[in-house]
Amino acid sequence: MSEKRLDIRSKNLIFCKYIKADFKQTITGHKKIKKLLISLVTITLTCVTSTVAFLAGVSQAQVLFYNHIDVDVIRPVFSLSLYIMTLYFTGLSTLMTTDLNKRACYILIPVYFFIIIYFVFSYDIASASKSIIDSLSLSLIEAIIGVYFTAFLLAFSRISCGLLVKLISLVCSGLTVSGLMGYFSNQIIFEFIITWILAIAVILTSNIIARKAVEGNQEFSWFREQVVFLAAIGGTSFYGSDLTDACFDGADLPHTDFRKTILTRTSFEGATRLDLSRLRGTILEQPNVRKLLTTKVGQYEDYTGANFEGASLKRADLTGAILKEVKALDADFSEATLTGACIENWSINSETRFTGVQCDYIYRELDKNGKPTARYPVSRNFEPGEFESLYQQVGNVVELIFQEGENWEAALFSLKKLQIEDEELGLELKGIEKRGDLWVVKVTHSKAFSRQEVELRLNSAFDEMKLQLAAKEKQINQLLGIVEDQAAALKNYSKQPLGTSNSFFIVGSTITNLSASGQIDYQEAVSQVRNVVANNSNLAEANHLAQSLLTQLQNQNIAPTPLQQAELIEQLILLEAQKDAFFKQIFVQQGQQFAAAMPDSAITTAVRNAIAQLTPR
Repeated sequence: MSEKRLDIRSKNLIFCKYIKADFKQTITGHKKIKKLLISLVTITLTCVTSTVAFLAGVSQAQVLFYNHIDVDVIRPVFSLSLYIMTLYFTGLSTLMTTDLNKRACYILIPVYFFIIIYFVFSYDIASASKSIIDSLSLSLIEAIIGVYFTAFLLAFSRISCGLLVKLISLVCSGLTVSGLMGYFSNQIIFEFIITWILAIAVILTSNIIARKAVEGNQEFSWFREQVVFLAAIGGTSFYGSDLTDACFDGADLPHTDFRKTILTRTSFEGATRLDLSRLRGTILEQPNVRKLLTTKVGQYEDYTGANFEGASLKRADLTGAILKEVKALDADFSEATLTGACIENWSINSETRFTGVQCDYIYRELDKNGKPTARYPVSRNFEPGEFESLYQQVGNVVELIFQEGENWEAALFSLKKLQIEDEELGLELKGIEKRGDLWVVKVTHSKAFSRQEVELRLNSAFDEMKLQLAAKEKQINQLLGIVEDQAAALKNYSKQPLGTSNSFFIVGSTITNLSASGQIDYQEAVSQVRNVVANNSNLAEANHLAQSLLTQLQNQNIAPTPLQQAELIEQLILLEAQKDAFFKQIFVQQGQQFAAAMPDSAITTAVRNAIAQLTPR
């Protein structure tokens, strides 16, 4: 025996909390008696608006058969073609392919140029203006009004009452026109036929627009939105409610107002007719995301820039999906399949869940042709649980984000200051990561304080430190032991060995390898080494940067062998640690873990050797 479905049709459930509520198999929308009344009213109004189509046909027939006697055949030709073109651009064009539309324009538009030229050279201006004004008369206005009003009612009947009511409305509108034609039967037979054809053309154009709007055609999205708004009046409303972790699996959800609702991890698996509800301002208003949430199938789909914030994607199949720049804060990917997905610059946080994710490998970026590249892991698959441990963020982490060139190092000074002044915050530097043009400083804190409070205090201290740095730059640099002028510092290395190395020398700002005859700019090399270390919390990105650095050193013949690469990188790390106390602190704290997690290479060798020299024995 099937489970009885919860019926909440026409219920007003606004501004309520339904956290973890069970709405499985629920029915929403309008009650049956209300839907019957809506159907009858819609059919009646459609019949009324069809009279406008009849009047448009009559008015156009008047232009064709009576107004041309004192001029010539040009006026009726112009008037009829203008009538047809009006219907074409309001709806008929959506039926045609791009090529057919071009051909239609090639035929229709030149007609007007030739007729306008004829008017100008055959009549005086007053006569030509009168002819054009006569043609742009009541018939065109009536045709446009008839098309859109009838289309609105047909779309409304389809969305609110179903296909049967729409078909009844369409037939009744045609019968209304035919009835009016019979009542006003004093026309000549040819005029009667033309009037009927032109009136039916208006109704059929209305049907085309209604069908395209219901199907979600972007050209009529504004039209559909208004229809859905009207159809949802009197239906079920969750406006402003909190539906966190609620379950609508298998529910039928037409004519429901979800605006301003909180849909964090709300499940819609198997839900139907969501597209007939008011969804503005929620993740459900994105058609591709809505389809993913209801079907849980997104294999090889492109979700670039999509908003997955708070989405329930449990058990979703996202094999090979493009997740570039998606916003997945608070999303639930538990038990989802992410093998082959591209996660370039996606946004996740500590509330994004990856429990039980199935993933063999991912891609870190797209190439210029939009194809996934930079596979990770490079030559193996993830071990069970490895993806989760790599991307699941700790809850008590604050991320401070800075633009390229911004004085993000001031944030480190601010952190040190707060560590001393507010020990109860339990602040600890977790790492520094570079994401494109952004620098991300990650700081853990005591669970006794909220993330918002810690962010506020860190940002306040950061702003204060920036002012101090601007006012007393020399004094602060001296107190922190940082060399004020890097250019002057480089001169100290001029024509000197690089650190304790006998293979590498620095001349001016250029590092040279006397045995291999290659060279590289000191600042360029240091910047790349710092980037690798800065991305220690993102091992995929760090490995990518490390491989790029080693390839460059080999290609430029500055360090062609792994042994020379390790020696050069080790000396650069030691020199930077000597100049920058904060770099040394980060490196010593996390370098060993970084070297253990990374594949064996010249980089890991250099890191281990540098740690051995920097760590007190």
